[in-house]
Amino acid sequence: MSGPPIAQDANRLVVFGSQLIGVVIVIVGLLTQEGELHSVRPPGRTNTQASPKTDAKTDTFARLWDDPLQVRPPAEEASSEGSSPFPSPTPTSKRASCIFLWNILDAGRWPDAKERRLRIRYAIVSAILAEGYRPLHASSLHSLRSRPGRFETFRTQDEKKNSKYVCVIWTTKQSINLPIDEPELGKITDEITNEIDNQDHVIAEGPVRFLHHGTSQDLYNLSAAGTPPPKNTAFLRATVRLERLPSPPPHPELWASLQKITTDDKLVESLFRELCLRIPALNDPCKAPRVVVFTESDTIYSKAIVDELKKQLQQANAMSNVEVYTYLQALDGGPEEARAPANPSDSKSPDVATSLLQGRAVSETSFGTSQFDYLRRAALDLKARRNRQGENVVAVGVLGSDIYDKMLVLQAVRPALPSAVFFTTDLDALYLERDMQPFTRNLVVASADDLDVKESRDHVLDVARDDVNILAQKAGNLVSPQWKLPPMRDSYQTVLVKEVQHILRHRNDKPAGRAHIFEIGAGKRVDLTDAGGLSWPLWWLAQPWFNALIFIPALLNAFLILWAVTTRDLANKPAGAMKKWARCVVYGEATLAGCGLVFLLFKLTNARSDLLLGEPLSLGISIWPTVMIRLLAFLVAVVLLSLASRSFVVYGSPQEDNLKNALPENVKFRWRKWMWGLLGPSGHVSRDEFFEKLFAANGRKWRIFIASLAYLAFSFVLFAKWPPNVPARSGLPLLLEKIVLALGVALYIIHLIFCLELHVSALRLLRQLRLLYSSAPDENQINATEMLSALSTLTTIIGKTLLYPLTVLILIILSRLSIFDNWVPTASLVITFAGGAIVLVGASLILWLEGAGLKKIVLAQRGIESGEKEKLQDIGDGVFATWYSQPIFTAIFSLVAVFGSVTIARPLSQLFFNSF
Repeated sequence: MSGPPIAQDANRLVVFGSQLIGVVIVIVGLLTQEGELHSVRPPGRTNTQASPKTDAKTDTFARLWDDPLQVRPPAEEASSEGSSPFPSPTPTSKRASCIFLWNILDAGRWPDAKERRLRIRYAIVSAILAEGYRPLHASSLHSLRSRPGRFETFRTQDEKKNSKYVCVIWTTKQSINLPIDEPELGKITDEITNEIDNQDHVIAEGPVRFLHHGTSQDLYNLSAAGTPPPKNTAFLRATVRLERLPSPPPHPELWASLQKITTDDKLVESLFRELCLRIPALNDPCKAPRVVVFTESDTIYSKAIVDELKKQLQQANAMSNVEVYTYLQALDGGPEEARAPANPSDSKSPDVATSLLQGRAVSETSFGTSQFDYLRRAALDLKARRNRQGENVVAVGVLGSDIYDKMLVLQAVRPALPSAVFFTTDLDALYLERDMQPFTRNLVVASADDLDVKESRDHVLDVARDDVNILAQKAGNLVSPQWKLPPMRDSYQTVLVKEVQHILRHRNDKPAGRAHIFEIGAGKRVDLTDAGGLSWPLWWLAQPWFNALIFIPALLNAFLILWAVTTRDLANKPAGAMKKWARCVVYGEATLAGCGLVFLLFKLTNARSDLLLGEPLSLGISIWPTVMIRLLAFLVAVVLLSLASRSFVVYGSPQEDNLKNALPENVKFRWRKWMWGLLGPSGHVSRDEFFEKLFAANGRKWRIFIASLAYLAFSFVLFAKWPPNVPARSGLPLLLEKIVLALGVALYIIHLIFCLELHVSALRLLRQLRLLYSSAPDENQINATEMLSALSTLTTIIGKTLLYPLTVLILIILSRLSIFDNWVPTASLVITFAGGAIVLVGASLILWLEGAGLKKIVLAQRGIESGEKEKLQDIGDGVFATWYSQPIFTAIFSLVAVFGSVTIARPLSQLFFNSF
């Protein structure tokens, strides 16, 4: 015999619909990731490095991606296609004015030096071509006869057929030994320009511009010699501050235009401001935050930038602790071989045993030229100190000059310190590759410029002062004669392109730009340079008492909602309605959560919205999708708690009377005092007193409140030992994220304890009834059919409440998936959430087994007629239902379905959207 229909079954839309919304949000985030481009160009022949002698005497055909210091085979040169749109000058042609760009390069043979030369030539030639110039001799690089090097000439024509020329000279820094005195340099310059004049009939328009592509070490060596650099020289990669040079310039005005790139002090200053917006501990002068820096020990660049970082940290927090781990350049130990960064999938453990031992042993070999084992031991040491001594590292800097070394450091150290903020300098496209995403996600990068070659507002105004026509074109949104270039591979290329364009437009000396701050997402970088952000709550967030200040009021708010929904009574009108003040509380909070949800959804779908309160809105690099799902969890929790209380009052209260009527009036029940009968002496109470104590609303509310406080205190202990990281920036977003998390978690705790309390009450009732039958009572005094029917309906209502806290928990877990941001599951969260869910599922399982035992005892009683026995056997709801109808298995299937959908969403999205 089944119980009366329960309207609570209609709540499946809320339970499973909210889970479906969370899964859809996750899948949408996966589908918005960009696919990988695959070139169909057939692989060409690998060029061999030319010797200096051959390099000096051989002309070569070169495409845009070829090394200017490398020779192509003659057969390949002869088969080159294409020609210049302008005829080559004849010996009788009139000499034309030309801008000479003399590039001084590093002629190193190792792959990263070659890649650097390729990028430099791509940037310079692209900038020239974008200004309307074309190669004078197709794509040929002519060799200089007077000294090692090559040159290439470009020409453009205006509407009056007047030609303009640009000549790019490529030489090595080994062939031009700076410093050099002016007469000697003038002699060398005249030799080279005369040689180019004899071939291309061009003369210098103004002084030759020297573009030095050396590092901070080259500028340091130049200063150590005590000779000022040649006039019109620009260092485009040396970032060391001039004041840190061994011989500071006596005449700074001579060196003012020397650096065309943002210096280390400006980069570190912007970087430190960004770290202060992300790490609350850096804003508290009474704390000693621990910062770890990995850098190479054999470059001037590393020493200079580390010193700048220490200076900034000590100025802001004298107690800050900076630890510097050093390594030698070329961590992979193979400078002559291509340094292909390791694919994270290649390092996966091949078996379970290896997986269990991962992080406990060094798998790298301890011999040979590779430094991997040094790096691995340093990472394991940091991890061991964190686990053993509780020394939490708040930030890790990777400040080397070699991008390949930095990627190796990130691979090794990031898994060991998942909650730290990682930062570095110099934006590079390698950070955006898919294989690098596991350890470059949320990396903070301070860079001299973006990858995109776009003119800043300040630069546009500067151009306007020199060229009114360009300003008119930009203001009128006319088509610019300059071509748009694709994003570069690194920020140094962008700086170089802008410098070349500035020279070609005949502007005055352009000062170095400001520092830019980026955050790396999934295949994208988010510019945070002008993001701003508030820092006023950060000092509060750094205090240990602030978590209690947030979570205790949130728990009180959740208890207020519980108190409001328990004001339902059958005597109210309509039956089972809440009191007026309770409706205002419940509906008001649900409305506020819904409005916040709609606002965030609008902001996230609005393409024009880049930042919100200092935190990015970009999917995959923002906490706002997480906050949105947590608001959804809070809203769903309010609705489900209200529906659960209504079902219990409207449909559960009548079953209490039915149970009383089914039992004899003089029956005695055993009762143990204190919470849930776990403590206190036991005694016997009457039937009415037993049901009054068991289902009293006030007693239940206080038991829930006390248990919730104990649960929260236990969570605080775990959070103090394993603090969860929040990859967000700015004080207000961090505060709002914590408030929304506290509201959702507090209501989840109330849901959990409320559901557990109902299960424990039902379990105590079933056990007392089973004891009653075990003591061989008079069967004529107990109406077994009415008793089991009432228990069936009552446990159906109680059993379905199991799905409610698990629904809220699923949404909270979905909000911390890495698809939205770099959320790391810490031990505190796993124990807190998983522990509560396991206890709840265990209570449901025990309740089901207890119900099955009671029904078995009832059916085993003697004297039951066959017709009555058939009615008892037909009661199959609640705890008397079959195993596959139990809420515990519905909850398990729901968990498997949700997280199974999330698991297969990524490979499916890659299969259908990233395969082309």
